[in-house]
Amino acid sequence: MRKLLAKLINGEISRRDFTSRMLGMGFGMMTVESILDNAALGGDQTRARAGGETFRAEPFSEKTPYEQWMHDEGVPVHGGYFVADVRAAEVKPWKRLGARGALIDLEGAEATDGAYLVEIGSGASTNPQRYMFEESIYVLDGEGETTVWHENRPKQTFKWKKGTLFSPPLNTWRVHKNLGRAPARLISFTDLPLVMDLYHNADFIFNLTKTTAIKPHIPCLSFLLRYFTLTCICTILFVASLLLSCGLTAYHYPLQSALQAR
Repeated sequence: MRKLLAKLINGEISRRDFTSRMLGMGFGMMTVESILDNAALGGDQTRARAGGETFRAEPFSEKTPYEQWMHDEGVPVHGGYFVADVRAAEVKPWKRLGARGALIDLEGAEATDGAYLVEIGSGASTNPQRYMFEESIYVLDGEGETTVWHENRPKQTFKWKKGTLFSPPLNTWRVHKNLGRAPARLISFTDLPLVMDLYHNADFIFNLTKTTAIKPHIPCLSFLLRYFTLTCICTILFVASLLLSCGLTAYHYPLQSALQAR
C-alpha cells in the first residue's frame, strides 16, 4: 500500500487507478476518499516548500498547527496567564521579519488570539510582509512609519509614535521603519491561531500570490460531508419516529377512555 500511495503522490498513477486498486484490495470507498484528500494536501505542501514557506504542520500531533509553527519560527514564546512587562520581554532575531521579535501565547486564548512583539533598530526596517489574517498593531515605544500597498497599486505611508494603534488591511504588503534614534517596539494582536489551525498551510497564509493554485484544505472533507449527511438523515428519522410515536399516543388515550366509559 505504501508503494501505491507513493506512486499517487508522485503522479505515476491517476486518482482513478488508485481508487480502483484500493477497492480491489478490499478497502471501502470512504476510506479511499479520505486517503485521496490527505494525499492532495501532501502534494500541495510539497509544492509550497519548493517555492516558499518551509513549515509543514505534522498531522496527529499533540500540538496544534499554530503551536508547531511558533516552535518552528525560532524566537522566544512567552506563555502563561500574563506577560508582566511587554516592553522588557525578551526578543531575539526573527528571520521572517528581519528584526528582533517574540511570540506571545497566553493561556485561554491559544486557539483564537495570538500576539507578537517586534523591535526595530534605529533607522532599520522590517522585511516586507503580507498576511491572510487580521492584526492590530500598538506602538509601545519609538516613532516611525509604515508603508502598505497592494500588488500593482500605489503605496500609502503613514507615521506613528508611542501610543499609536493601527491595522493594515488584510493581505496587503506592509513594511515598518524606525525613524527615531532609539529602538522602536511594537506589539501586534492577531487571529493567526484560528487561521493557521483552519488552513494548515503557512505558504497560503504568508505568501498568497505564490500559492493561488493551492486551495485551503480541510482534512477528510468528503468524509465530513458524508458524516454530516448521515447525521442529518438520522436526525430526521428520529424526529419523524418521535412525532409518529406522539401521534399514536395521542390517539391511544381517547380510545382507552371511550372503552372504559362503555
